[in-house]
Amino acid sequence: MKDETPRLIQPVRCRSAATFWARIPGSKSQTLRALTIAAMSEGASTIRGALRAADTDRLAAALGSFQGLRVTTNPDAIEVRRDPGRLRAPADWIDIGAGAAPARFLIAFAAGAEGACRVTGTQRLRDRPMAALISALQTMGIQCDSTENEGRLPIIVRGAPFASRRVEVDADVSSQFASALMLALSASDEPAEIRLHGEAVSRPYLAMTVRMLAEARVRWQEPTPATWRREAGRLQAHSFQIEPDASSAGYFFALAAATGTNAAVSGFAADSLQADLALLDALAEMGCEVLRTPARTEVRGAPLRGIDINLRDAPDTAPTIAALATLATGPTTITGIAHLRIKESDRIAAICSEASRLGARATSGNDWLRIEPTGDLSPVVVQCHDDHRIAMAFSVVGAARPGVSIAEPWCVAKSFDGYWSEFDRFLQHHEGSGGGPTPRDA
Repeated sequence: MKDETPRLIQPVRCRSAATFWARIPGSKSQTLRALTIAAMSEGASTIRGALRAADTDRLAAALGSFQGLRVTTNPDAIEVRRDPGRLRAPADWIDIGAGAAPARFLIAFAAGAEGACRVTGTQRLRDRPMAALISALQTMGIQCDSTENEGRLPIIVRGAPFASRRVEVDADVSSQFASALMLALSASDEPAEIRLHGEAVSRPYLAMTVRMLAEARVRWQEPTPATWRREAGRLQAHSFQIEPDASSAGYFFALAAATGTNAAVSGFAADSLQADLALLDALAEMGCEVLRTPARTEVRGAPLRGIDINLRDAPDTAPTIAALATLATGPTTITGIAHLRIKESDRIAAICSEASRLGARATSGNDWLRIEPTGDLSPVVVQCHDDHRIAMAFSVVGAARPGVSIAEPWCVAKSFDGYWSEFDRFLQHHEGSGGGPTPRDA
C-alpha cells in the first residue's frame, strides 16, 4: 500500500566543498531498446548496467511472457534468451503499466509473433496517443485494433509477416513511433524503409535506436532527414553495456546548481546520444561551471540567471530547468515543448501550476512556458500529478529553500526507485561528511 504522506524536503544546511558523486541507475531509454533488440535476436544476449524500475521491469516481464523467449534478471545483468523460429503471443492480457515507450515497443514487437497480443495499461497511458503506430502497422498488413478507445490502448495486435516493409509514420508527436517500427523491421534481414511525416521531435532518441541496432549488426542509413533505410545485416545476440541515465543524473546536477555545490557522475560516453545531457548546456548558460572528462561529468553550482531555450530534442529536461528557474534572477522561457502535454501528465500545465504555487509567475501557451521568479518562494506541498519527473524536478527547489514537501513521493519509482535514498545521501554529504565515493566507486 502506498504511503500518501507528503515528503518534507530538508534544505542543504552547509555547503561542503567536496564533490558529491551521485550513484545513478542505468539509462531507461537504452535499457528499453536493449531489451527489445535482445528479444528479437536468436540466442542469448546480456544487458549489463540495466535500469531496474517500473517501466523497464514491466517491459522485461511482458517480453518474457512470449512463448520461446526467456528473460532472467539478476543483480549484475539481465539475460535474454530467444529460441529459433517465431514466438507465440501470451494468452493473457499484458498490463504494461504507465510507460508509453514500453507500450509502443511492445506493440510493434508483437507484430512479429504468432497469435493475438493484448496490451493495456494505466488510465493515463490509455489516454496517450498510439494512433500513428496503429496506422503504420495496419499499412504493413498487421491487424492492430483499439478495443475500446480509437487510436489508444487497450490494443490487440495479431502478428503476421509484414505485407509491406515500406512505411510512413507521423513523427511530430513522438520519435518512439519511428523507433518502434525500426526495431520491428530489424527482425529479418530484408530491406525496409521508414518515412517520417512532420518535424520529428526528440531526434536523438531515434539516433540512439540506430546506434544500438548497429551494435547488434543491423544498420540503418538516413539518406534524407525524413527517410531511414535498412541495409543488409542480420540481428545477432549481443552484450549491451548501459550508460547511467542522463535524465536521472540531471536532478543531481540541478541540486548542485540550486545549492551552490558540486555534483559529479561517471560513466557517460564522450559521444553519448542521451538527449538529456543537453541539460548541461542549459546549466552552463544559467551560470554554472560544467566539466566533462573521460572520468567525470561535473556541475559546480553558482548564482543562477534565467535563459531562453528550445527543448524540442530534450523535453524531459523541461521540468528541471523550470524548477531551477524559480530560483534564478530574471525570467526563463522554454519553447518547443508542445509534446509535453501528452506525457505522464500535461507537463506544461503541471509545471506552471507548481511554479505558481511556489510563488513564481508562470505563463504558458501551446508549446512554451515562461517562469518569472519573484525572489519570495512560499512553503508548499508540490502536487506531482502522478508524474515522476515533476516530483524529482521540484524536489530540487526544496534543497535550496525551506518548507517544500513533495506529494506522491512514490511516483519516482517509474524511472528511479532509489531516488530518495540518493537524495538523502546528497543532504548527508553536506552535513559535514564531505567524502562520498570516488569516481571508481561511483
